[in-house]
Amino acid sequence: SLSRMSLLSLPTTLLAHIASYVSQKQKDIIQICSCHSSLWRQHVHKNTNDDDYDGDKNDGDNIWRSLCRLSFPLSEERIAHWPKTSLTTSSATDSIEAMMNDSATTKNREKTCLSWMSLYSILEQWVPREGFYTILNSYPWGILLLLRFRHGDLVGEIIWHEEEKDNDDDDDDLEEGENVNAGFTKATLHEIIRMRFKNDGSICSTSKILNGIPVLIQPGEKSIGPVLSFLSIFSLVSPCPSDRALCIKALRRNDNDMEEEGEEDIRFFSEGPWNPLTKCSVSDMIHELCNLHSNCITIDPVDLPSYLPCHLLLPKSENNASSSSSLVCDIPLIKPGLYSGCYDLQLYGKFSTEIMRVEYRRYDLTKTTTDHTGSGRSGAEKEKAETDAIWNAIHRDIFLCEKQRDDNELFQYLRTAIESNSNANEIVFVLGKKVTGDIHVCAGELTWGAVVYPTIGVHREGNHNNNTSLNRIVDKSNSKQYDVARKWWGFGTLAYPGFQSPCWSAGYLVQLAGHPNSPDAFGFSWDIDVEEEATILRWLEIQNEFHQ
Repeated sequence: SLSRMSLLSLPTTLLAHIASYVSQKQKDIIQICSCHSSLWRQHVHKNTNDDDYDGDKNDGDNIWRSLCRLSFPLSEERIAHWPKTSLTTSSATDSIEAMMNDSATTKNREKTCLSWMSLYSILEQWVPREGFYTILNSYPWGILLLLRFRHGDLVGEIIWHEEEKDNDDDDDDLEEGENVNAGFTKATLHEIIRMRFKNDGSICSTSKILNGIPVLIQPGEKSIGPVLSFLSIFSLVSPCPSDRALCIKALRRNDNDMEEEGEEDIRFFSEGPWNPLTKCSVSDMIHELCNLHSNCITIDPVDLPSYLPCHLLLPKSENNASSSSSLVCDIPLIKPGLYSGCYDLQLYGKFSTEIMRVEYRRYDLTKTTTDHTGSGRSGAEKEKAETDAIWNAIHRDIFLCEKQRDDNELFQYLRTAIESNSNANEIVFVLGKKVTGDIHVCAGELTWGAVVYPTIGVHREGNHNNNTSLNRIVDKSNSKQYDVARKWWGFGTLAYPGFQSPCWSAGYLVQLAGHPNSPDAFGFSWDIDVEEEATILRWLEIQNEFHQ
């Protein structure tokens, strides 16, 4: 073990490495180091202004500066937006200051000067919570919110798709409430929350939501109360918040700041901001949610899937040294992550551009029976039982047999096709799950899936259009036509309003040729679309910030 003097002689960066191996929780680091009085006073405790302190005034914060970088190894771009500290002597910090040389950050440096210890406590609490959230109160549509540090503050921004107009369009005089008649494909950010921090790391009372109303962010409640319904056609059950949900609580200064909650059954009024066919600002929509939900909005995290190519992220078979799917080049290189796609513009209006989470799912179909324990069953019986268990999992988790109809027997068609292929040792799905949704397929529901390995033939039986020769496709967002380079058999969700009686319909995941994003242009086409339209997937660029 190190002696007392040799421990004190170690560089603070090395001490930080040692501390980070023990724990990354500030409380644990303080507790451990407090057992060594000299180490505590010289390198850990934030108060270096004691009269009898004989060390460098910066020593008290040096270890916390190193711990901030070790415990939160983010990109330089994200680090540049952390709250500013008083100690800016390292070259890394100097480069950060250069990246942030603008008026907004100058103002931030003037208003806040944190110690590195205080900064660590802020990062420990909020860095794990940075990322994407869905506003549960806005169900069934869903609204995507990005929570991140910006210029020293914790900021919540709505990701909203607006009309992408031509330069010669003269539509600037549209009145609020006017019907929407153009596609919503341009993603924009709208700040609705700004949380500021005091010098000691606590949240400042000047934190705001919307038009200057004080706000708190705290752990979410178990229930979010009534949700929006659509013109009394149907009612919806509130989605249950997860354990990581947060509550954005607007603190009313007086009775005029916000209206009391209305009637228990919250509806879309014909001219209200949540009517899909009326034009309004994002702040109006959020303000209305605050009014309707006792000034409390619940947000739930949206986890990003692994950014690795599918053949790397797919787990290997336990029984095989390699995965056959990882050796097949026919699997589409569609990146897992968040995409936007255009749905029915006439029906969904300003909510017609929806966001979905695309991920891969793999099932090992390898026969693994080697157990001869004398259980009374033959090897063939055990093999069949294991195979049935795998397919039961696919039926339950992919085809959602407990809540979704399969009138065209797509699951059985898939199983028959796979089992007739003696070389099919595994099956790989690509799935699109809605983060934001609509009145038919609501936020949080699986909207489509496709089998990308092995190759599945066309399901002829039960198809309305029997679209076996899909060579060209129409982009729903702009009516442009594109050639289909490749396609994979799949299935999409259809439902009545309120996600009533959902069922599967055959379709295709298609890769487009001649698209501006080719070869990374993909879309999904339902087989019942007579006009051969497709929801073209557009990568949400801002998520690149959160992929390490």
